[in-house]
Amino acid sequence: MTLLRVALVVGGLHLGSIASAAETRPIDAALNDWPWRRVGDPLPLGQQGMLVFGLDDRGAPIGWRLHWADNTATSFALPGLVVDKDLRYTTAETSAGLWLAGPSIALLRPDGRLLQAPLKVDRPPLLGQPDGSLLVFKDKENERGRKILSVRLAADGNSLVVKPLAPLSYDGRVAQAGQITREPNYGHSVLRLLDGRVLMFGGDITDTQASTFDPASGRMTPVAPMPHPRVVPGATVLADGRVVVAGAERLSCYRPAAREVDLYDPQANAWVSLPPLPLPLCAEAYGAWRPSVTQASDGSLVLGGGLEPELLMLPRDARGPHGFATSWQRLGFLPRPRIGGVVQPLPGGRLVVVGGVHNPGGFGDCCERTTGVDRLSVRDTPAAFGPSGLTMNGPGVARRGMRLFVAGGRRFVTTDSGQMRFGSQAEIIDLRTGQRTQLDAVPVVAGALDAFWLDDDRVLVKGRLARDDRGFDGNLASYMPDGSGAMALLRVSTGRWTRIDRPDLAASRLFGVRDGQALLLQASGGLLTWRPGDAEARPGPATVGGGVGAQRVMPDGRVVLAANLAPSDIVSVLDPACDAAPDCRERFVGVGPQGPARLTEVVKLGDPGFHLARRRESPDTLVNVDHAIDAAGRIVRLSWAPSPSSGSPAADSPVPGWHVQRARDVTGAAWDTLPLPAEWLKGDDRDAPGEKACGRASGGDRGLCQVLALDDPRDASGQRSLLFLRRTEANLDRSDAAVGSTTVWWFDEAARRWLRVVEASGLGTRHAVFDLPATAFPGKGRLRSIGWHLEQPVLWVD
Repeated sequence: MTLLRVALVVGGLHLGSIASAAETRPIDAALNDWPWRRVGDPLPLGQQGMLVFGLDDRGAPIGWRLHWADNTATSFALPGLVVDKDLRYTTAETSAGLWLAGPSIALLRPDGRLLQAPLKVDRPPLLGQPDGSLLVFKDKENERGRKILSVRLAADGNSLVVKPLAPLSYDGRVAQAGQITREPNYGHSVLRLLDGRVLMFGGDITDTQASTFDPASGRMTPVAPMPHPRVVPGATVLADGRVVVAGAERLSCYRPAAREVDLYDPQANAWVSLPPLPLPLCAEAYGAWRPSVTQASDGSLVLGGGLEPELLMLPRDARGPHGFATSWQRLGFLPRPRIGGVVQPLPGGRLVVVGGVHNPGGFGDCCERTTGVDRLSVRDTPAAFGPSGLTMNGPGVARRGMRLFVAGGRRFVTTDSGQMRFGSQAEIIDLRTGQRTQLDAVPVVAGALDAFWLDDDRVLVKGRLARDDRGFDGNLASYMPDGSGAMALLRVSTGRWTRIDRPDLAASRLFGVRDGQALLLQASGGLLTWRPGDAEARPGPATVGGGVGAQRVMPDGRVVLAANLAPSDIVSVLDPACDAAPDCRERFVGVGPQGPARLTEVVKLGDPGFHLARRRESPDTLVNVDHAIDAAGRIVRLSWAPSPSSGSPAADSPVPGWHVQRARDVTGAAWDTLPLPAEWLKGDDRDAPGEKACGRASGGDRGLCQVLALDDPRDASGQRSLLFLRRTEANLDRSDAAVGSTTVWWFDEAARRWLRVVEASGLGTRHAVFDLPATAFPGKGRLRSIGWHLEQPVLWVD
């Protein structure tokens, strides 16, 4: 067995003897403006303090010791510490001093001296020992073997003694040729159990393995394997000795393990799973390492340090399974993401989050260090209309009276790679107070949900099935969760969900509810009606178009559909029996492949003979982009006409630029052209109105423009709509981090002009309440709005 005694000496002097004077500052003053490049991740010290690391103005490594009780930070030098641009340190504190392991093994002594030994690995797992020594669970380094090292201070106090204890192997044996699943490549984790043993688990190529290591004997003993693969997960030992593990494999935000939290009982040598997470937990960004798992002072589990700028909490509940509640709560939103940040519990249910990185830019950028400290508490009361499920793209939203149900949706950001995350959180927002009641997670994970109240106590949701995770107006990635087209039924009074798997309905779009029945539009065309609990769905009226475009159910049972795609031909059905009857109505079917076209259809529930279908070619000179249908059944469309590529435009060509048109009635036989916002007709937009605001196609580089027809909540009859134009800077489906300003115009029917009624920036546009101007909307009470990124923003009167 080899012993290595090393002290790093230059010119006869220990570099550790060169130390700068310490200074003390308020914590925020010390941490708010550090350069992002880090020495290592923050190290919590119980519930009283924390060590954080970085570089000073000269690029030299230093640290700060944070004292939460008096809000002070005291600096300390790390003189001569080896720094590597590609490697970071992990740290531990023992009676011998502060240990660091990574580019080197280092010990900062209480007298300020720094002793070092060679290592050169990236953030190896380590544990401080009760006798002051260190255990390093070293993965592969420069083709050298993987080993568990013991490092201690030499008897003379001037050098380090490094001693190999055992192979880094889950069965204690060195891997032979072809045996690659004994030794973790990287990403393994270690925790000290209450009985003194060390639990080692996970890692690349060993992602479900777990073993206990006895430091005294050097023996490694395999234990029950983990139920889910883990590579660089977050983990903690609870006060009762059980172990909690959470977090996805690298580049695997979409995998089931990203939503699972596992609990290990060392006494029973058994793993169980806690309730699934409403949002995946992954920390994938350049410079980030792992998410954070901790136990708050009240016993609750708290997760953070992932891609989401928020914390998740599972309250302690002695009556619940495994001693915890049945669902996770979204504890609090952070000003910026802290990917790889550390959550530390403080007395009294308080929490602090320190470190981590974020990406303030778009594609090709990553990352900047997230500076400062975020402070929260498990006892915090959410702010009225604060960040919620409405911060997601594509959530299922349904209003009944003053209750707003919100569930699911997706987020997409870029770190060192693109990350799509699918949410399953659910809540009900009281529109009177802005307070939200968090519900159990929806048992359907999808990129977008549709939701409708069946009655006062039941909500039906259904996932939208897409061919890939960019099937929602984009084409950047290629994954969809299994079963994303399933349905689920919530009974509000009990808070219980029932998942409904109907493969025959998976590709259908839930677009309405009538008399307790769900209305679904098949992708290939045709309506279905289905009552929860029924074994089969019933065929409804046949349609030519599928689930692309806009749909509206009218009070008399008519269903109006508008789409940008239609079969190449629409033909009338020959039916001699019907033709002989005096009341025979013409019926239509689509023939040929789907292609760009302007399609208008009207069918009627309960009357299969009622069918109107109108198809018009979409010429190259007019690109149909967006549709809405108002309360009268009139279709409103937003279209772009490009400038002619050469020569003069044809006499019948539309003027280049954006156009808003509205059908005169439900048949779509005749259309009126509406004016454009005055801002679109000025300056650079004069020759192609709206190009500066919206680009040459909705969803382009400059903005996403859409037309909206929203029911007027001031009209008790439900027969009046308000018409809006919405322009958002950035394609919302591509990157949530790149959301810019949002502008909304309302069409004043009397004056026939557009008035700007909403102007806002960033993600706050999604969950903030905007009161529409009383001068434009007079009457009793305020006309309020929320969710201006939704397909159907929500309006109500307060």
